[in-house]
Amino acid sequence: MMKSTPLIGINYFAGWWRETPNKWQDCRDRNQTAMDWRGKYPGRVPMYGCFIDQPTVDADIKNASAYGGDYFQILWYPAACGIKSNEPHAERLNDGLRYFMSSKENGKMKFTAEFCNHPPFLLESQKMWDEATAIWCEAFSHPSYLKVGGKALFKIHGHDYFVQQCGGLAGTARKLEELRKKVQTETGLEMTITTGITSGDLPERMKNEMDGIDFFSTYMDVPPDEVSECDYPYGRLFDFAAKMAEGFGIAGVPYQPYFPVGWNPKPTYDPRPNYRLPAKAEIAEHAKKLMEIIDRRECLGVSEKGENRIKSFTVYSWNEFGEGGFLAPTIIGGFEKLEGLRDALESC
Repeated sequence: MMKSTPLIGINYFAGWWRETPNKWQDCRDRNQTAMDWRGKYPGRVPMYGCFIDQPTVDADIKNASAYGGDYFQILWYPAACGIKSNEPHAERLNDGLRYFMSSKENGKMKFTAEFCNHPPFLLESQKMWDEATAIWCEAFSHPSYLKVGGKALFKIHGHDYFVQQCGGLAGTARKLEELRKKVQTETGLEMTITTGITSGDLPERMKNEMDGIDFFSTYMDVPPDEVSECDYPYGRLFDFAAKMAEGFGIAGVPYQPYFPVGWNPKPTYDPRPNYRLPAKAEIAEHAKKLMEIIDRRECLGVSEKGENRIKSFTVYSWNEFGEGGFLAPTIIGGFEKLEGLRDALESC
């Protein structure tokens, strides 16, 4: 952890399976013949594998670690705990975690688990919680799992969803304490816990919602711009993330900023506005700006209730190709986004 540059986490989505239907297909209507959208958006086709398997994950670890990534924050869904999803092959959503743990390359970087708790992925019974906790404990015990001050870093994707699922703030605190005790009993490890928020979660409100939580973080957020036929400039997307980081920093609320490397979800028919995908120079310029904000604000990064801070941010994302947020090298763009991130880190 002794580094002058921030600790860099990169979000990792494992929903790219080979079986059909899959996410490389047109998402408008699953009842019609789905068309592969890679031909329409060739700039999003990854260089080292379109499907999550062992060779792809091995290559992702090598490439991310070589350009400054310290850990993958891998989305984990409770598809193995009796959850019923309308999405075919949903059990494959957790292949990323499985393949990272078995990778011959996993000594090159760390990983964490991010529990995706949005509907329909709800742990509705104690049996489901116990099954999920057993899986998490196995991950926490892996030698490459990220420990901050010796504590396993764990994220719950949606703060508001979690509060609702626990029946309120008091229930949230009890559930997190129960989880901490269970993990310590099973693994001997303590935990550092973060929950995910968006720009709608204002700092003054969040100050009162930290019972059981060490710091807040964000997977991705999008400005409330009107939908336009033309893509908005990338800088507008970054400025939105930077404003959120500054707001929490000024208020003194522990928060790990996120760095958006794109939002352009045209293949997924997401109704929100689109932004131009950034070039190498834009990645370098804006990553440096975010690091300057983190340097100025003592509560920004990974911490325990604001104490023992490690300067840090997460990147959205390694491989959200459909949504347009990706660092992974692509057949057309090559390594330019990773090179931009590396240039920013080397300037520190």
